[in-house]
Amino acid sequence: MLWGFLLIPGLGWGQVSILDQQLDIEFRDLTPAQALRQLKSEADLRLVYSPDLLEKADTLLNTSFPSTSIRKILQFIFAPVVVQFRSKKNQILIAEVSIKTPTQIRLSGFINDAETGEILIGATLWCEGQENKGTSSNQFGYFTLHLPPTPCECIVSYLGYQSKILSIDLSRDTQMNLQLAASPNMLSEVVVLGTEGTQPYFPKKEAGHHQVDMQLLRNLPALGGEVDLVKAMQLLPGIKAGSDGAAALFVRGGELDQNLILLDDAPVYSPSHLLGFFSIFNPELIRSTDLYTGAIPVEYGGRLSSVIRIQSKEGNQENTQMAGGIGILASKVLLEGPLKKGEASYILAARRTYPDLIFRLMEDQGGNRINFLDLNAKVNWKATGKHHFFLSSYLGQDNFSYFNQFQNSWGNRTLTLRWNYLSQPNFFGHFSLVHSQYKYEVDGILNKQTNFTWASQVKHWQAKADFQWYINSKHRLKFGGQSIWYDMKAGSSSESEGLSLPTPKAVENSWYMGDQWALAERWTASYGVRLYHFQNRGPFTIHQLDDTGLFQDSTVYNSSSIFNSQWTLLPRLQIDFQVRPNARLQWYYTKTQQFVQELRNSNTPFAAFYTWMPSHPQLPASKADQYGFGYQQQFSNAQWEISVNGYYRQLRGITGFRDHADLVQNKYLNSEFLSGKGKAYGLECMLQRKVGTWKSWLAYTWSRTWREFPDVENGRRFPAYHDQPHTVKWVMQKQFDARWQLDWTWQYASGLPATPIIGSFEFEDTFIPIYGARNSTRLGDFHRLDLSISLSSRVEEGKRFKDRWTLSIYNMYAQKNALSVNLLPYRDRQTGNVSDTRDVRGTKVYVFSIIPSIAYHFSIE
Repeated sequence: MLWGFLLIPGLGWGQVSILDQQLDIEFRDLTPAQALRQLKSEADLRLVYSPDLLEKADTLLNTSFPSTSIRKILQFIFAPVVVQFRSKKNQILIAEVSIKTPTQIRLSGFINDAETGEILIGATLWCEGQENKGTSSNQFGYFTLHLPPTPCECIVSYLGYQSKILSIDLSRDTQMNLQLAASPNMLSEVVVLGTEGTQPYFPKKEAGHHQVDMQLLRNLPALGGEVDLVKAMQLLPGIKAGSDGAAALFVRGGELDQNLILLDDAPVYSPSHLLGFFSIFNPELIRSTDLYTGAIPVEYGGRLSSVIRIQSKEGNQENTQMAGGIGILASKVLLEGPLKKGEASYILAARRTYPDLIFRLMEDQGGNRINFLDLNAKVNWKATGKHHFFLSSYLGQDNFSYFNQFQNSWGNRTLTLRWNYLSQPNFFGHFSLVHSQYKYEVDGILNKQTNFTWASQVKHWQAKADFQWYINSKHRLKFGGQSIWYDMKAGSSSESEGLSLPTPKAVENSWYMGDQWALAERWTASYGVRLYHFQNRGPFTIHQLDDTGLFQDSTVYNSSSIFNSQWTLLPRLQIDFQVRPNARLQWYYTKTQQFVQELRNSNTPFAAFYTWMPSHPQLPASKADQYGFGYQQQFSNAQWEISVNGYYRQLRGITGFRDHADLVQNKYLNSEFLSGKGKAYGLECMLQRKVGTWKSWLAYTWSRTWREFPDVENGRRFPAYHDQPHTVKWVMQKQFDARWQLDWTWQYASGLPATPIIGSFEFEDTFIPIYGARNSTRLGDFHRLDLSISLSSRVEEGKRFKDRWTLSIYNMYAQKNALSVNLLPYRDRQTGNVSDTRDVRGTKVYVFSIIPSIAYHFSIE
């Protein structure tokens, strides 16, 4: 009771306190009041205190104090009340210390792999008896959870790992590092159950967020035995490949370039290998993959359709390991280990195809060559519990040549330096410097007589800072910013004219702030904004053409010029309603904008010409508004999950080309652009079983995608290239025992749109097709079954060498899925002969029939 201080007005307090005076005193069967009178008498003290303090201290005292300070004697007399003192000469003022019991305790820390030290992204931690409160680890393996200050049992779980149950006494803020052990191959299911009447924690996530199961990925049937991350994502609802066998992603009506693909924070501008059949991502190296197609988190921007965040492994911090694989198309090897145990590690990976080596063995290989190479390297250093650094790099290269007449090469390079910093248990930040580069080059013969070289390039530099502030149980704040410098060369020719397409440099700055706000017991709002400032810099020339395509005038900007400067504010909102502990309903709105675009002469992933260019006055930025809802529910103790998602997207500033545009040898290419708009809408349904000896998901999507350009089809809308109204995807994985496993995927989709050939005419011995309305017909419906069987080595205690054989059969029943319609001489269906070369017709072309393959994988621990 602090009011006692007011009883002595004007009292000055000295520096030397009587409280430190030593005293010998003994209490025998005395009440606290009697003990105080004895102390006052023997020490000649004057004590000022409230009588209320003695009501709480009513125990008889039987204690002796040899050579004890008066401070400690008084603390003993007033116990259990906590008191504080002020003194001057022989006078002591005593008051109660007011101690507030905290209403919330913060539990935080990192979740790691117990064997390798790798962080676990998306691991869940939930506490029974605390209204099943829980959370999941972020992209750096860090978690924070606010709980009432009472003991509880916390359950930590992660797919493919043994769950851990912890008894925690939450009397104060606690920080702890948790480690989970990987699950061995088990035939019986292991399910963590709560007490009767409770449900396992149902982690919150953004609508349209998918986490790719990396263990399932490594066993999926694969073309040529080469497991591919992008093809695994194609099996999710709302994702379309566009062509059979292509490693391409058309997400919710978007184009190929509208996906932000991040490899360790570095953007990848061309994710394809081998003419678009494979992606650049080595599955042996990938630790986690997150795909956002709906409510894109506020910290990501710059693309319209989706964000794909790929995190590579950090390297084993405890032991040196080696793994690899040999297939009919490619081989790969990975080496990882500690630089300093428990603190620093490295990981190296390489992958190469060898069809070109096989061609060299042929007697007349004709100069044909096709191959690709991937190199990955990463160094990871945990300097202290608060500082974590890593350096990550990727190098990829493709080479393709055809009978010494056509050569094509392209490749990506990325470099990321990142620093994660935990300044306080509730404040987390990371800083990164990123460089990404993409080069593309074509050497060939133009018009059957002219040699030419066409080259394009992207250079991307980026500095970025992100922060997460776990303010309390109701608010989790995210904020940060980034600056990007684009140096792009859309294309240059080696011909005598020395043609080079004018391409401005560009700077893109952005800042964001977002909050996750627990509005009420079952309502949560995630909201935020991104602010962009984009500007072009010279040198650059804008050409003005008339309606017939003839040059009229030009505007020249020198190297010091800054033009086309624009500011944009983009809001994002998601509302979550917890219908039941195991069911959630979501609504969201997302506005996105894209300042760099890929220009293609074809919608297919096999385009011979494509290049990147930043927005400028003749190439406006693309914009999209997406509205959507989602419903997710878990049942059977979280073994099953069902989800339904609907969306409606409006797109503006979509880039197209005028009919018959010359894209390669045209210095006025910037004047060939068309700016159009589009719509996409759909409903996605998915049922999945995530645990047990068999895992599966069944996904159905109904969707439509439209495009509209003012100078195409008289301004009428038409279906986009990847518009497929109905798709069905069924994935199944069955583990028979510790060694044998069966996986299969079956896909069905409506036929791709196609522009019909309604006639032809002959010009200089060449038949020129006459086309009908754009995308007014469809190719045949698509369907395909892929199958794989895996045999693993026997599990033996202490065995360091493990291996696995996988037999894959791509297109099991040899379905001929059409890729396109070409104008070709008619062949007799029975004999295959061409009776009249002048009889040309539109003919469906397919690429793949049944393709068996075998692959061998090994690891040495």
